[in-house]
Amino acid sequence: MPEQRRGLAAPALTNIAGTSVPGITMTNQKILIKIVSYRDPELIKTIASALAAADHPERVEFAIVNQVGDETRDQLAIFHADPRFTVTEVHWSQSLGLGWARNMCDAMWRGQEFTLQLDSHMRFLRGWDNRFMSDLERTDDPRGVISCYPATYHFAAGAEVYSSTMPHKIIAAHVDAEGIPSLRSGSNVAPLARTLIVAGGMQFSRGEVCIDVPNNDIVFYGDEMAHSIRLFCAGYNVYAPSKVTIFHLYERHKWMHVEYWSKNLQEDPILRPRFQRLYDANIAILMDLLDLGNDRHLGSSRTKREFNAFSEGFRDCEIFGPHDTLAKLAAS
Repeated sequence: MPEQRRGLAAPALTNIAGTSVPGITMTNQKILIKIVSYRDPELIKTIASALAAADHPERVEFAIVNQVGDETRDQLAIFHADPRFTVTEVHWSQSLGLGWARNMCDAMWRGQEFTLQLDSHMRFLRGWDNRFMSDLERTDDPRGVISCYPATYHFAAGAEVYSSTMPHKIIAAHVDAEGIPSLRSGSNVAPLARTLIVAGGMQFSRGEVCIDVPNNDIVFYGDEMAHSIRLFCAGYNVYAPSKVTIFHLYERHKWMHVEYWSKNLQEDPILRPRFQRLYDANIAILMDLLDLGNDRHLGSSRTKREFNAFSEGFRDCEIFGPHDTLAKLAAS
């Protein structure tokens, strides 16, 4: 079973929608960084960079789901007694995927005013915390989400090399082999321009999003599109940042040995059937989300048809079905 350690007190809060949240009180100006890590040696460096580059590290707290193997077990032991950290550690073979882990991170929210969802291999520019808070305030939108793809870092001759990127929109580029819209970075946009699709590894918003639109605990494939639709229908609006202050280690396999959850499960004859069940459930949820004929399990603020109409400037392909592959999957 996952082992959880919590150091945050949990006394009642009213979220944006007016819903009482038992056991939670607002902790003003705190930022909860939510990180899901899978056997990742970069996790410690990510935490260190976030704290070192923050203008106010005392505001920063962490909700971490660490899916470990022997190589990363107890890598967070130094934080066990640190009240800023809430950590759930689970062996990789017990993991149910990205959505499951991110949903657990959402459940660790304890009233922090802001939340930042990240990946576990990131670096930060000085002042990232004030920049995000300022950007969100400038949107004048209590349901704003600041997001685009992070910039890039990689390794060369043993050193970290950083490449900047401009604020941009994310677009649906084409329908992939599974019938799911595949995403990529689109054109650059003005600072704080309204966009539509979020990056899974960089989302800054008010903390109430953790209870308004928690990550779907089944979806690990197509998660960015699924979450973007759910945020929109719940009344949230996505904005590009004024400056991209976070760097991501893309294509990690080029720089280090990398373990992947789906690959690990599929290579294990005992775990392979579980992965197939999870994958089939994932596809079923995506099919439902990509069906314009219903708004099941979505917020009541807006519909998928409104999302589809707004998406005109954010896609090179049709986001919603029917897609041939989806029809084949539905019939199988």
